[in-house]
Amino acid sequence: MLYVLMPSLNRPHRIEPVLESLATATPHEYVVLWAVSDAESADILWRNAQPAIHDGNEDDQRYVTRNNKLAQWARQLIKGENAAEHWVFFGSDDYRWHPGWFTAALDCGKPFVIPFDKVNPNGTAALARMDILDKLVVDDPEAVFHHGYIHNFADTEQFETANAHGLVGRPRDCIVEHLHHSTGKLPHDSTYELAGRGWGPDAQLFESRKHLWRNL
Repeated sequence: MLYVLMPSLNRPHRIEPVLESLATATPHEYVVLWAVSDAESADILWRNAQPAIHDGNEDDQRYVTRNNKLAQWARQLIKGENAAEHWVFFGSDDYRWHPGWFTAALDCGKPFVIPFDKVNPNGTAALARMDILDKLVVDDPEAVFHHGYIHNFADTEQFETANAHGLVGRPRDCIVEHLHHSTGKLPHDSTYELAGRGWGPDAQLFESRKHLWRNL
């Protein structure tokens, strides 16, 4: 089973395009686990029978916090099963999945796959087999992203940690396109603005932590 973790912040207009893109490009069995904060998004998910965490009353709606919650949810759903038979995709509502992406990821033979996102050469999304989730944050096996980041560099730490363990594959035919506002495919909005504010502190945190995985 594939679990697509989808933290969506104040973008109700992106929910149905995400569902349509996944349905078109992913013939395998999958479930999308959402985290949303606004009532309009919650209503759209309810009408589409989509499982979701509603955190509108919580102070912490960071990408890293929501992904950690969603990953724990996925772990609970497969409790007692073989984790090596299940996958999680760390998603975002500004992605477009291309046909064949998941097959290409499986075929590469690695348990941590960074898709080609057509924007960032380092990548921004990732697919992980669930038996290796405890290896993605060196000093916190319960987390999939270090909790200290506001937004930026959390994925970079995760990628570099997985790479230090020899887990990473980067198949070029696994394409999950990032529709970031810098490409002109989506407008700049308050969610992008909020993420950008944390760049400085996030960069400092990354620099202070990188010895942890570079010494593995």
